[in-house]
Amino acid sequence: MENLLYFDKDTKEVKFYIVLCYSIFFHILLVILINFLTPNPVDITDLRVTTNTVQISSKTPNSNKQSLLKHRDKVQPTKEFVKSIGKPSPAPKEIPAEKVSTAQKMQEAVTPSGQSTNDSKEFFSAESTVDKTAQCTLPEINITDDAANAGITSGSVIIEVQINSVGKVIEAKLIKGTGYKIDQVALAAAKELDCKPAWREKHSVGVIKRITWMIVP
Repeated sequence: MENLLYFDKDTKEVKFYIVLCYSIFFHILLVILINFLTPNPVDITDLRVTTNTVQISSKTPNSNKQSLLKHRDKVQPTKEFVKSIGKPSPAPKEIPAEKVSTAQKMQEAVTPSGQSTNDSKEFFSAESTVDKTAQCTLPEINITDDAANAGITSGSVIIEVQINSVGKVIEAKLIKGTGYKIDQVALAAAKELDCKPAWREKHSVGVIKRITWMIVP
């Protein structure tokens, strides 16, 4: 009887250990199957590009974090910028010849007070603005026949001349005359005058000078 009870006791312990081993093995197998059958979490990356920043957000089942990074490398050019590069730069507009000539005429017409210019581009100052005016030797001019036949025995002719910085007469015009041929004789003689130039601040300058020519019989 004692041997039978002892045998039953050993048999129960063996059965217990067998059941325990099966249980452990079953749980281990269950864990392996769960891990094998469970899919990996999908990582969804959202990339947003703007002209100034790059925003990257990663969405996972366990995390919803977002990070904002400054765009340090290249900025995506906008459509307007690309169009502006593609268009050629407009050619410079040429000023019409009429406007150029008009502007040049206006510029040439503006001269300092008391001064004048001619084709030589030299300035001619009034006598009142120089330290010493030009000195000219005037030849005698006799009365012409038409003036003598009209009874003219004497008179004067006033001529304005432009004398350059070397004493040469550049231009001459009649200011006041007699109305006879003697006026043209005096004007022609004025253009051939040999003068000493005017001076200002120790430099010879061009000057506008009026000459009164006395007519002798």
